[in-house]
Amino acid sequence: GSELEFVRSRLSSAYFTALSEEDVLGVGLRMGVIAPAFDDTTIPLQERFFAGGENSVRSFRESRLGPSDADGEPLGGEAFGTLSLEWRHELGGAFQSALFADAGYVEAQAEDMFAFDDVRTGVGVGLRYLLPIGPLRLDAAFNPDRRAGEAEWVVHFAIGMPF
Repeated sequence: GSELEFVRSRLSSAYFTALSEEDVLGVGLRMGVIAPAFDDTTIPLQERFFAGGENSVRSFRESRLGPSDADGEPLGGEAFGTLSLEWRHELGGAFQSALFADAGYVEAQAEDMFAFDDVRTGVGVGLRYLLPIGPLRLDAAFNPDRRAGEAEWVVHFAIGMPF
């Protein structure tokens, strides 16, 4: 086996406030940094941070936001940040609707954590069916700044809260 020496830190925070009896506004923030320690100079792919997907920036498929190789495969990074804003509205019974905006980035190097050079965004709508174990979610997200190889719309089906 091998020995890896690195330092990893993650921050996750969520805040929710009732706007009315039927409406809730939620804000979620996630950040992380990982850096090689001692004699190590790189972080292996399986230890890096990835973003995009149903619990991240929803206008991207799973792990597809951030640096990629020549074949378009995600490389992950040593730093990431995501911010989500979601307005949830009760429709009646166990159903809710949601409007959301997500923003996020992945940086290849830890020292670029606060560079914010390549922040990507997504906006969308969702439908929730509330269950005791968490909501069943159907989210459709639009990528307003689509690049080559990226989908204009991404649909996610998930269980649980996005943040």
